[in-house]
Amino acid sequence: MINKISQLLIIATIMISTNAFALDLNVGATLWYANWKPHWEKEFRDIFRDESGEKTHFKMDDTYLIGPIVSLKLGDTFSLGANMIYGKYTASCIKMWYEGGTESILSTMDITKYDTDIILNYRAFTYVQFFVGLKFQHYNLTETQRGIYDTPPGPFSRELLSNSYGPGLGIGLTIPLDENFAMLLNISGIYLRTKVEDSWKENSGANPPSYIYTLNAYGINNSLSLAYFLPSFNITLLTGFRYQYLKYKQADVKKTNYDPGDEFRFDRDYNDQRDIFWGINISVLYSFSI
Repeated sequence: MINKISQLLIIATIMISTNAFALDLNVGATLWYANWKPHWEKEFRDIFRDESGEKTHFKMDDTYLIGPIVSLKLGDTFSLGANMIYGKYTASCIKMWYEGGTESILSTMDITKYDTDIILNYRAFTYVQFFVGLKFQHYNLTETQRGIYDTPPGPFSRELLSNSYGPGLGIGLTIPLDENFAMLLNISGIYLRTKVEDSWKENSGANPPSYIYTLNAYGINNSLSLAYFLPSFNITLLTGFRYQYLKYKQADVKKTNYDPGDEFRFDRDYNDQRDIFWGINISVLYSFSI
């Protein structure tokens, strides 16, 4: 039983942003059904208004993020792991060309997102692990507009590119429930340096403004999972819940083609805005010696 619990203990050490474990070499895949409340949502809810003057209706669809995971055991106490998740979101809202206008526009946003993590784990005690890591987070948003009720298309299109990177630090706890069964709790703090490039295009051919934001993000990345080891196949099944929260502080903004006299060409304020991800996470891993 002790050996099997030890295998489950190593699982917990890789679960900063997904689930993995290291016996010698482990490979597998993870799937996260993730809700996303993005930090740029507020600009659509608060700035644009619908025809009644109420805040615009913003909708963000859930999606699946999926990717590979791998880990390598380094001696009795250390392991090194890496993982990546990838997925596509869609969002939409109905808004005016400008506040107080009379033309309804359907704005559709297609977002491609991926995260990559590299993680070093240290098992300090039988049921306790500490980990440090490096996270890279990317998404690319493309916004398109079209008129409602066969009206002309909207005057703008937009591309928003966000890249973040930074360290994470956390602790993992393993609670044995049976010989091959355990509960895994991982709690971590993360810091990300973020660069957001916000570019607009006018259908009229004019040269609208663009913005580059530098942000600092602070947050947590926590997960609670159940792990079951199948010794006959060297396979571990994991399922649980993952929650990631980031709060942004705006450090700098650079403006190009910005006209302060044009009230509709405004820069955004990301200060104190939040990114929140949450949802069910499932992983399957195969362990073997090399």
